[in-house]
Amino acid sequence: MPASNAVTVDDHTSTNDTAAILASGLGPAIDSAKSLAAFAGALDEVCQSLAYQIAADGEGATKVVKITVSGAASLADARAIARAHRQQPAGEVRHATATTPNWGRIVSAAGLCGAAFDPDRSALKLQGTAVFRHGTPLKFNADAVSKALQAPEVIVDLTCGLGKHAATVWTCDLSKEYVTINADYHT
Repeated sequence: MPASNAVTVDDHTSTNDTAAILASGLGPAIDSAKSLAAFAGALDEVCQSLAYQIAADGEGATKVVKITVSGAASLADARAIARAHRQQPAGEVRHATATTPNWGRIVSAAGLCGAAFDPDRSALKLQGTAVFRHGTPLKFNADAVSKALQAPEVIVDLTCGLGKHAATVWTCDLSKEYVTINADYHT
């Protein structure tokens, strides 16, 4: 699934996290739909790997948080909802998903971002465990999910139930070390 601006550590842009694709003309030509599809697939795979690596290498990061939104009414809505979770003040959602199964912050962020979103049609899974569906919190083992959230990769899957569009954002937790690193230098 091609993405645009789908990785962040602190929601600040940086030239250090830029990728550029150059063509010298010396390689083989992309002269068919099949070769174009193969190239596009390989490029997407490399870019997703790089995005993941940037998130994993975030200042003080202890885990990668992968936020996938599916079933959105439009691609723009899917991206907006996925980005909303990384842009919460003080990283509330990223901190919550990295430590406790606080599904309410995630659903709230989706509803506040301006994209089409109806909690009565949505479903949320944290680390593969369903925690919210169709406007209702589900019974789940909070201790088990909290333990699962301690893994080096946290998976957040939000299904909107409004369409067929999807987007993924890779980010990281906002650890105590992140705050320390960013408080101890001057620019």
